[in-house]
Amino acid sequence: PSTPAVTAAASATSASEPATVARASEEKAGIDNATNDAIRQAIERWRRSWSERNIQGYLDSYDPGYKPNPNVTREQWIKERTARIVPRKFIEVTIDDLRLEPGNDDTVIARFTQHYRSDSLETRTKKELVFSRRNGAWLIVSERSR
Repeated sequence: PSTPAVTAAASATSASEPATVARASEEKAGIDNATNDAIRQAIERWRRSWSERNIQGYLDSYDPGYKPNPNVTREQWIKERTARIVPRKFIEVTIDDLRLEPGNDDTVIARFTQHYRSDSLETRTKKELVFSRRNGAWLIVSERSR
């Protein structure tokens, strides 16, 4: 299910077209409806946790082995994310132009435009999250911003 913050529009559709248009194109690409819905729910939990400055919920969206790059330990990453998220007076993260596609090795790639706004920063970024199913949950195993 879509939320206002995570639009269902695929790259070739407009936000006013029904979610079934985006879902149909993703299904042709090899993503079934159940996976589509589960990934969208995982993205919404990640986005909502971040916006609510719920650091544990945010971190729980990531695979336990997640590291942003080989030169940073998970502990360093957690410390850095906590320092950037928790002290903010407010954070608002919205997502649009969400597109899902199958990846390699039973993964799903989510590409979207992320709008971030807080009391100290406002950005618009192209984002790519790679999800993998771990113990029944879809978790972020890779993240890239452009």
